[in-house]
Amino acid sequence: MVGKLKPTRSPRFEIRNPKEARIPRSETPILRPTTLFPPRPAPGLQSPVFGLPSGLGLRISTLVVVSAWLARGLIALGITAPAAAATAADPSPPTVLIHADGSVVVSMATVTEAETERPAVLRQFSFGLPSTSPTRRGLEDEKLPIGRTQWEKDGIRYTQIVLLTRLGLGELMPGGKLADDSVLMVQVTGENAASEYSEATAEFSVRSGGRARELELREGRVYAVGAGETVAWAVVDVPATGIAGTKGSALRFRGVMPPGTSGAMTLKIPLAKALDEEAVKRLFDLEFDDEFRRVKRFWADRVKAGYSDRLPVAFAGPEPDRLGE
Repeated sequence: MVGKLKPTRSPRFEIRNPKEARIPRSETPILRPTTLFPPRPAPGLQSPVFGLPSGLGLRISTLVVVSAWLARGLIALGITAPAAAATAADPSPPTVLIHADGSVVVSMATVTEAETERPAVLRQFSFGLPSTSPTRRGLEDEKLPIGRTQWEKDGIRYTQIVLLTRLGLGELMPGGKLADDSVLMVQVTGENAASEYSEATAEFSVRSGGRARELELREGRVYAVGAGETVAWAVVDVPATGIAGTKGSALRFRGVMPPGTSGAMTLKIPLAKALDEEAVKRLFDLEFDDEFRRVKRFWADRVKAGYSDRLPVAFAGPEPDRLGE
């Protein structure tokens, strides 16, 4: 029997108030219960963010083969073979490609509200997760486009969940392309599995147009620095005491976690167009667990109805590991 994954509601961090987002210079989140991942009772391996209950295994048999078109774009981003291996037999790339280090490459070919297609743009998002091989990774229920990857490093068990949703109603992928209001949601969960305090770390960086972008975090919004850009590229739900670096090529997050505690941070990244202030407020209000259920239900219905095209979320590299083993 295949184990079912049910999302555990992660804490929602309200950091829209600038006063709440400021960190006193003298405060350093070392050996404190308030950390990058806010403490909560460790649910153990029964929680979906830590894999499946012991003894249950999901055999993931999805071999990702990336097209020559995407390979050229990935090379421009500095991503090389074997992840960018190509075949002329299947020229259609996945929209979201998840690498073994948790970085995500998005092919942003969109369909506007007027049903006109925009050219594809490649953008890479990285999260400072361990560079070692994942201990587990796979798609939700083996076949739904929600990617889940797990690593262990220095006593911390990291789990990343990646999904595509949108701010509005309707088809998540109209015509197989991103909608104008498409949102990439990435939840990073940490659990201190050690018997002593351990430090959890994470980052957020972006490569676009073949180069790394300088970023700045202000009031929970991520902006690109320079060129007069004032549009938020992402919003971040994370406690202010876990923010270690707010400006540079990578935004940095860290905190020392007591034994047996766990928690999550969530990034919400609009993909297809710049959002006005009202849309950014709606982005803040998106709850990860609600969108997880929405995306899972949407694709489960389509797979049940016989959907057989390439899924929009896939893994780069060799066959994903079995979950739950």
